[in-house]
Amino acid sequence: MTRRLARFGGALVALTVAVWSGCAVLPSSEPPNLDLNKRQIRAYVESGDYDREIGAVAAKARAWIEERAVQGGSRLTLVLDLDETLLSNWPLLKQQDFGYVPAEWARWVGAGQAPAIEPVRAVFFAARRVGVEVVLLTGRRERDRAGTARNLQTIGCTDYADLICKPDGDSRPSGAFKTAARRDLIAGGRTVIANIGDQASDLSGGSAERTFKLPNPFYLSD
Repeated sequence: MTRRLARFGGALVALTVAVWSGCAVLPSSEPPNLDLNKRQIRAYVESGDYDREIGAVAAKARAWIEERAVQGGSRLTLVLDLDETLLSNWPLLKQQDFGYVPAEWARWVGAGQAPAIEPVRAVFFAARRVGVEVVLLTGRRERDRAGTARNLQTIGCTDYADLICKPDGDSRPSGAFKTAARRDLIAGGRTVIANIGDQASDLSGGSAERTFKLPNPFYLSD
């Protein structure tokens, strides 16, 4: 009797393990855990990997701009995005735990204290040294212009040809707005030799000889 119970118990354990194992390998539609993703992003930034990857892209952009400037042309222009390209919003992103609070964003922009992303600021200065004009093209709204201009002054990037902000009532996706803006620059006689941004929408639509995509694990723009 004891042996029969032992055999039965062993079979039950084996069956339980098999069922549990079967459940463990069933496909799941559960997305990756949000908290773990946030930890990975913080580690990516704080380890220096984020800065190193930005630096690698910026170095390629700078080399191309300097090479292209030697070739000459009509009103050679670098188009540069702002947020997570020339300006870092990491202090606010970290404080808000990657959330978005419109009032806090407006306060942050108005204060004009976002630090520069140094490798990209170096590209800005390099472009100006070789006679390439810089046009800043941002999804920030016209209502943000004053704070943005103050921020650019704070980081020493005031020698730009134009700051193009999205009109307050413009409902176009950022990609469509920026593509149209670059086309207008070209129609006005500029040669857009490089376009640098952190979003696919910053670079979509062409109208630039070369594009350079910076990493951005924080958010997506349309």
